[in-house]
Amino acid sequence: MATLSETRERIRFIITDALGPVLTDRTGDLLLDTMGGRMTVAVRPFAETHVVDVACVVGRRLEPSAELLEYVARNADAFMIGHLGVLPSGEGPAVTVVLAHRLLAEGLDPEHLLRVISVVSASGEEIAVDIRRDVGRELQGDGDAPA
Repeated sequence: MATLSETRERIRFIITDALGPVLTDRTGDLLLDTMGGRMTVAVRPFAETHVVDVACVVGRRLEPSAELLEYVARNADAFMIGHLGVLPSGEGPAVTVVLAHRLLAEGLDPEHLLRVISVVSASGEEIAVDIRRDVGRELQGDGDAPA
């Protein structure tokens, strides 16, 4: 089995070969800016293997209103792939809404990874529009919210 570093490098190569250069955060996660919002692709240890977590931030610094929480609860698993969740934003009462999907890294087909990134991004864009239209209330004007 490949080491965590080797697996991260393989995933980075797959993505940069298809999409061009990408940024890396301080933890080694890959950062992609897509129409759906900021995405991260992270390789993590899991049991005796590694997993690839693909996540798209679809709303930042949102008021945790009953409407938003109900939207997330009702739609948590309503998408082709991924799971919708709410995380604390670290900024007072605000929350961040994320669509995430996990893949096993071992034997991961490059085309499958790229399709997952594409579907999570497209679904993230759809969710961001729904949240802004129906339930999202940004706190203190968020310049980083998906457009």
